[in-house]
Amino acid sequence: MTQAVPIPAVPTPPATAGQRRPPSTVPDEQTIGLLSAVVVLRVALLVWASVVVAIDIRGVAPIRPVPAVVALGVLSAWTALYGWWVRRRPTMVVRTWVGIVDVALAASVAGIDHLVYEGPHPQTFASAWPLCAAVVAGIVHGTRVGAFAGACIGSAGAIGMAALRDGGLDGAWLAALGTIVLMTVSGAIAGMVTGLVRRAETTAARAEAREEVARQLHDGVLQTLAVVQRRSDDPELVGLAREQELDLRRFISDERPRSSQQLVAELRRTLAQAERRTSLRCELVVIDDPGTRPPETVEALCGAVHEAVTNAAKHSQAPRVVVCLDSVGTGAVSCTINDNGVGFDVESTPEGTGMTRSIRGRVEQVGGTVQVSSRPGEGCEIALRVP
Repeated sequence: MTQAVPIPAVPTPPATAGQRRPPSTVPDEQTIGLLSAVVVLRVALLVWASVVVAIDIRGVAPIRPVPAVVALGVLSAWTALYGWWVRRRPTMVVRTWVGIVDVALAASVAGIDHLVYEGPHPQTFASAWPLCAAVVAGIVHGTRVGAFAGACIGSAGAIGMAALRDGGLDGAWLAALGTIVLMTVSGAIAGMVTGLVRRAETTAARAEAREEVARQLHDGVLQTLAVVQRRSDDPELVGLAREQELDLRRFISDERPRSSQQLVAELRRTLAQAERRTSLRCELVVIDDPGTRPPETVEALCGAVHEAVTNAAKHSQAPRVVVCLDSVGTGAVSCTINDNGVGFDVESTPEGTGMTRSIRGRVEQVGGTVQVSSRPGEGCEIALRVP
């Protein structure tokens, strides 16, 4: 295990594909780049739609000119405004009301297709412009929101078709269903692809950060630990320095197992290691064995538990720490670290670096949560929960 030494934090990965992005006030560079491409696509589609409307007005298809021109004017104004926001005020594009207006406009355009045209026509009004709103929803808000937006837009088109046709959807229900599926899948795929792009970018950033940290550790900390081993006469200190050196070298070379691991076995090893380094007695209580877990989850939990026990040894004055492990919800893991020490006031005591980086940072990096409960004289409980 490599939890012995708190490692400097590296960038936190974004939500994976299929998860909704956490709310943010400033979109990242990837989001801005993708939205800029969608704006270009919208402009191209509007140009094509205008050409088609102009041709239809000359008698190619039975079109109503006034509603068609008004609708194109509204879409052009919105496209221009949205493009300006993406370029000059990107904080606007992540606001909820902007996304709602975007989807509402797209649904309206999809729904008025048979109102603009009086009879059969070869192409839908505004071409694929409504599809862009589903794609934008997926890019900005994630896979599920993108799919939901696409379903709403496709359904609006089907409702408009049914309401404005004499025979409802008779003979056209398959086309309406196909449109709904296309819109839904497009929004979902946009969210998935965006999530994968962000993950790839974050992975590259983490690799670069690890490389920088590895250089610093090799040139500083490892050299110091080697000196301690050579010059110290204390066997316990020499053993501890050697153990720390091995852990750091594993981190530098990234020699961590990539297959899934048994969480209980790794936690027992971590607590045994903590007992050797502190005066605390560490007890593990397994309520429901969570079994095999991904290595990043195991590493995050074991690292957080090790740091929590170390903090208890430093500050709690408790004789022992009890760690409870349980499986909860739909495959989630709950791990609580309890001590009966002096406790502290959570509201008035700022979090230290160990809590912020080594506990909260590790757990949140794998999508988990951390909750601290304590009062003076009543000990402390740290509750960890990971998906």
